Amino acid sequence: MVAVVAADVWLNTINDYIVEKSTKDNFLCVVNDKGQMIFSPKEEGVFKVDATPDAPDLRNYEDKDFADFIMLALQENTGLKALEIDGEEYYICGVPMDTLGWAVISVVDKELTNQPTASLLESYNAINDSAAQTYRNGVKYSSRVVIVFTVIVVLLDNAAALILAHNIVKPLETMTRKINSISDSNQTFTMEKVYKTGDEVEVLAESFATLSERMHDYITQITHITAEKERIGTELALATRIQADMLPNIYPAFPDRPEFDIYASMDPAKEVGGDFYDFFLADDDHLCMVMADVSGKGVPAALFMMASKIILQNNAMMGKSPAQILKDTNAAICANNREDMFVTVWMGVLEISSGKLTAANAGHEYPMIKRKDGEFGLVKDKHGFVIGGIENLKFKEYETILRPGDKLFLYTDGVPEATNPQNELFGTERMIASLNQISDSAPEKILKQMRKAVDDFVEESEQFDDITMLCLEYNGTPQDRKEE
Repeated sequence: MVAVVAADVWLNTINDYIVEKSTKDNFLCVVNDKGQMIFSPKEEGVFKVDATPDAPDLRNYEDKDFADFIMLALQENTGLKALEIDGEEYYICGVPMDTLGWAVISVVDKELTNQPTASLLESYNAINDSAAQTYRNGVKYSSRVVIVFTVIVVLLDNAAALILAHNIVKPLETMTRKINSISDSNQTFTMEKVYKTGDEVEVLAESFATLSERMHDYITQITHITAEKERIGTELALATRIQADMLPNIYPAFPDRPEFDIYASMDPAKEVGGDFYDFFLADDDHLCMVMADVSGKGVPAALFMMASKIILQNNAMMGKSPAQILKDTNAAICANNREDMFVTVWMGVLEISSGKLTAANAGHEYPMIKRKDGEFGLVKDKHGFVIGGIENLKFKEYETILRPGDKLFLYTDGVPEATNPQNELFGTERMIASLNQISDSAPEKILKQMRKAVDDFVEESEQFDDITMLCLEYNGTPQDRKEE
């Protein structure tokens, strides 16, 4: 009667302890020799305790992997295994209780290993707590074993029972102190001689030592990856600043030239982009303007963009016509273009004294011109092929006259192809309508209002292409303004 009462008290204590100390991510449970769940904190799923006479035998569970695991755990030490149970992935290990024919099952949610470094450290502390719980439960289990053996030893040999209790409790107490001492600076649990008992205690210690080693390796890898990402992020930020410095970005650009006002902007979709604009004086009477879009995105496009910009500017500074500039630039790029990249270019040269604009188009978007008393409209010029696509290309150029008060607007396809959450394009018509609402504004305000119109249209959608624009207002010579 004493043995039965004592055993019942310990069983209730174990059940209360399991329920009290269980967490969302890890817990212990016990399966009896009939494959039935008799202790568990879970109230649903396969780990739920069924106290009815018809409780299911988990050795015949419909998930064969789990059923085989239960059968193995009742016979021998399973080691650490990864299983999917009730739609969740777990790390699970089982240890048989040879004296009773039962098995102790330790379950840890596999999701813990997929969290980033900071969260993983917190989760690792939770695993430590779970480990401590396991060992404390082991102490309870050991005490129960001691009680059962004591009942037998009362009839046989009290001395043997005391020796057995000492051999089990001592290593468990040592492991408990080790688990409680683990911290962020010391996150490893290693096997020691005291744990090598040749029974369930040694198996539990080996399982947690293995889990501790894997966690430590994973944290090291995540820390290394995080540091590498920070280095790459720093280098990309520097590349962004270098690219921005390559483009004209000080305004007013020509404060001593009242004949015209010019403003441009480039907003890359990634850290660095493939679009670019450029404007510069080839001489005192000729303003060169470039709007271009390189194939691709990111760092490769940015490098190709810088090379294309330099080649275009070098040819323009020689006093060549736009068609000749594009022809010679294409020849230079095709001579060493193993990656088969290309760039679309609109090139224009404005004769400041007369307002004559000479331009050529290598596969780029149509420019737009607004006359002084009119509205913005497309100039459907003749397109040549892209730069870098085919060798020995020739390009056609055309001329138009800008009068005082006329405006020129250039852009890349990132403007009309901006997309909203409904997968609708901003479109050329909407772009022209937006321009004409602000057509009388200065170039800088026109570009800022256009960017706002695009942002309002796309709402929270991610920008998938570079957005680059340029606006020129021709004011004419002092004589022209005097005559007006």
